[in-house]
Amino acid sequence: VQRVILISTVGAGDSRDAAPLISRLALSKILPQKTAAEEHFRASGLNYTIIRPGGLPPGVAPTGRGILSDDPATMGFIKRPDLARLVVGVLYDDSTIGKTLAAVDPGLERPWSCLQYAILSLQEFLDCWWRPSPARRCSTSPTVPAGSSPPWRTPSPCP
Repeated sequence: VQRVILISTVGAGDSRDAAPLISRLALSKILPQKTAAEEHFRASGLNYTIIRPGGLPPGVAPTGRGILSDDPATMGFIKRPDLARLVVGVLYDDSTIGKTLAAVDPGLERPWSCLQYAILSLQEFLDCWWRPSPARRCSTSPTVPAGSSPPWRTPSPCP
């Protein structure tokens, strides 16, 4: 074996604090195993590179914006085709030997921004349409100023 690339995850090893709490909880049994695998490769004497993608959102269309960072505090999301392109690039780049790199796409929205949008939209919809008729005042809703569109009519920031 001449070269090894290990796909790990943000949250393993020294990147623990970079992963959101929800990810650390969901991956609580996996993160120690990923950390052990990283340590194994570091001690192996092999020419290795460890790549830690953050979240892998759905979708197969690449964005072409994937980057690698050697900062263990880096957290982000990346599409699988963009991750694959970075892995192939690392395979032929000897300057990455012995490094641990986070793989992210700085242009991707974080999933929780979509969740926040959905919750606000539902709250506004319920406030506006499910009150008794005399109290129905969309324009006085705390997050929809008079004369503006409620969020469920606003284009979603979600991919």
